[in-house]
Amino acid sequence: MSVAPVETEVYINGYYAGLADDFDGLFQRLYVPAGEHEIELRLEGYQSFGVKVYVSPGDTREITHRMRPLPPGETMAPMSPSRAERTTPSPAAIAASFSML
Repeated sequence: MSVAPVETEVYINGYYAGLADDFDGLFQRLYVPAGEHEIELRLEGYQSFGVKVYVSPGDTREITHRMRPLPPGETMAPMSPSRAERTTPSPAAIAASFSML
């Protein structure tokens, strides 16, 4: 997973998984079972980012994202699942490393 800033919080299916820095290398991967997963990135002062991915057994996925600062006067609100479903990242926004069990 390549996410900036590295202190961005990573949530899988609504559950906290760790910081982006915890999953940024060959030996630091986020292991999840095969199936559909909602991945959300959150950091105070930045816009939340969410994406749904479907992974097959043995798959590895790469996600690269640079968090965008909130506009002045806005506050961060947790992303709801319905909002995460509507997030359509550009190909440039997705480029986390996921290994399936």
